[in-house]
Amino acid sequence: MKIDCICIPATGSDGALPVEEVIKEAKRRNIGFMAITDHDSLVAQEKAIALTKEYGIGYITGVELNVNFSIPE
Repeated sequence: MKIDCICIPATGSDGALPVEEVIKEAKRRNIGFMAITDHDSLVAQEKAIALTKEYGIGYITGVELNVNFSIPE
């Protein structure tokens, strides 16, 4: 099974395609399981869940978090 857990659509800061097109392309490439992982946003999740069900693709909700931290000296 092909899996892709780092899919960023146009709703993310560096994606190019709408969620619908990302999922259609995943189906075309025989991806069996995927996650939409926008940067710091869950805005595309509801649509992605519905579309992956429609296309018969397994799905897990994802998000790519931008995190800043410092290590104490």
